[in-house]
Amino acid sequence: METFKRDKWFWVLQVLGWGFVSGVNSLGKLTVSKSLNSTYIIIEGSIFFLTGIFSSGLLRRYLKNRLDFSRMAGEDYKVIAKAYVIFSLVFFSSILLTLPFYHSYHDRPLPFFEVTIVSNLINSFVIILFWLVFYLSIKLYILQGKNRIKQLQLENALKEAKLNTLKGQINPHFMFNSMNNIRGLILEDAEKAREMLTRLSELLRFALTKSEMDVIPLEEELTMVHHYVSLSRIHLEERLRFEEDIDPTLAGIGVPPMLLQMLIENAIKHGIAKLPEGGSVLLSISRSGDMAVMRVKNTGSILKGGSGTHVGLDNIKKRLHLLYADSSAFDLKSEGGDVIATVKIPLS
Repeated sequence: METFKRDKWFWVLQVLGWGFVSGVNSLGKLTVSKSLNSTYIIIEGSIFFLTGIFSSGLLRRYLKNRLDFSRMAGEDYKVIAKAYVIFSLVFFSSILLTLPFYHSYHDRPLPFFEVTIVSNLINSFVIILFWLVFYLSIKLYILQGKNRIKQLQLENALKEAKLNTLKGQINPHFMFNSMNNIRGLILEDAEKAREMLTRLSELLRFALTKSEMDVIPLEEELTMVHHYVSLSRIHLEERLRFEEDIDPTLAGIGVPPMLLQMLIENAIKHGIAKLPEGGSVLLSISRSGDMAVMRVKNTGSILKGGSGTHVGLDNIKKRLHLLYADSSAFDLKSEGGDVIATVKIPLS
């Protein structure tokens, strides 16, 4: 629907713009030039109008197929310059169609033939240049507006992620259990209790600060994952078995904050914690071509209709789409007795 509206307005502006230019040109000749046949002037104006729409329409299609306006680079400007020259000549060639009509309606040759041809050639380049500047200006203005909307949506999604994470930490299944378990540890192992308090405060600090960023280094995200797993082990003890297989060369790549933490939280809260015998969580991160593949595999099954699960996973999908558009992928599936969540993001 949005594309249809853009196309509709493009052709409306095309008709109005070329109609205005050709109309003023024809009206000026009808008013000033007494030596030109009025029928010829109308035909000339019509040809000018149609060739203008035809040439600029082809130029627009060419630019849309060749350029990514969101990532303009040096090569793109060469494409624009090349297209400008080619379609200026196309427009000029189309204007030459008026010559046979001139001879049909006048019993004399075209005065100053060479000068007229050169002036039409120059005019063709000037007119197409104005059209190109106007078109690119509108295109970039619309794109800037879209990027602004996209950024606002991303900020809103990050705020939602922050709130969801804080709610997940403050709810009785996590925050209260962690505090109660730490209180119990104080009498048994004071040093361990201090360590867990530090991990809990670091996790909360992370949620309050890093969640405002679009991406953070993977190694920082993994630190928070380790904090969360350690805190979860206070309650689950030996029921939670956590393993990881991380490609060390990917430690510095950028990942959305709280992405892995939310996946691990989902695996533990909706998988391991619901099994009396517990289970295992495996976090693996590897490289596949120009993509980073992050996979969380946990013992259990996908819960149907779990609202808490859906909120977190929907948030992840939304953030991935806003950050990477169609360059990222998210998949959640059951395989045997395990649940596997897979996220793929571009490395650059």
